[in-house]
Amino acid sequence: MRILLLTLCLSVISGCTTYSAVDNVPITDTMGKKAYSFENSVKMLNDGEYTIVVAMSGGGTRAAALSYGVLKALHEQTHPLTESRNLLDEVDVMSAVSGGSFTAAYYGLYGEQLFTDFEDDFLYYDVGGDLTSHFFNPLLWFSSQGLTEKAVDYYQDRLFEGATFADLQREGSPLVILNASDLGNGVRFSFLQEYFDLLCSDLLDYPVANAVTASSAVPVLFNPVVLENYGTCAIDNHFLMRDLATLPPMTRATLRGWRVTVTKRNASTFTWWTVGSPTIWVCCRCMTLLIWAMATWSFWSKPKSRFYPTM
Repeated sequence: MRILLLTLCLSVISGCTTYSAVDNVPITDTMGKKAYSFENSVKMLNDGEYTIVVAMSGGGTRAAALSYGVLKALHEQTHPLTESRNLLDEVDVMSAVSGGSFTAAYYGLYGEQLFTDFEDDFLYYDVGGDLTSHFFNPLLWFSSQGLTEKAVDYYQDRLFEGATFADLQREGSPLVILNASDLGNGVRFSFLQEYFDLLCSDLLDYPVANAVTASSAVPVLFNPVVLENYGTCAIDNHFLMRDLATLPPMTRATLRGWRVTVTKRNASTFTWWTVGSPTIWVCCRCMTLLIWAMATWSFWSKPKSRFYPTM
């Protein structure tokens, strides 16, 4: 019990003492129609008879497997009106969080390659074991990198190969919305240009692996994914500046629910807070070292029981 308590305290302190790398860049005037936004995706919806939106929930690998099964079933279902197509071709939007974000991002980048590679690359591979081995590495606890950075690098190498949101604009691909939580205000943050406009930042160059990590990172065990608010642009964000009545019905119905979240988000400074004071950093590191030493002493000083076989 003491070991479990000390390990929990160690993970909390270690999580609060790591720095997250900032990978989002300022917005550019040349982004224009290339923006990875909900508005642009509505303009490019396919002309099919159906509008299909797939929502993928969280729940670790099981959620990834469930969403994978749904996409596989849609892929195997022949289109009722065109035998040369399947229902997956008609999917316009995928909205995902946590475990479901792995499946959505993988399909958004690689399309039907999902059905040949995803099981070996992720579902049947011990990803959790690899990340756990990083977590229990004492060198990580005392480094400037946290488990989040290790997870980002791991997902980059194994799944996403340095892809950015610009790569998600694959021809025929649905709009993939990866959702995370803003820990500072308790609201949803979706990786869309409409949200990045509030940061004066360009989503196109942002790594997909970072967004998936932000969506799936468990608080405390993982340090937060940090986004910088550049605050130097003057963009008319459509969530806040435009009258919803002027938008198409599909866009209007969707953005009505989002406007509440974005308005609340925009009312704050949107500056992520991290432990950056050198004094606090040194104190927390010393506490981490002390707890690690106490855990080691508690384990090795405990009398070992002897077990004898019984007949």
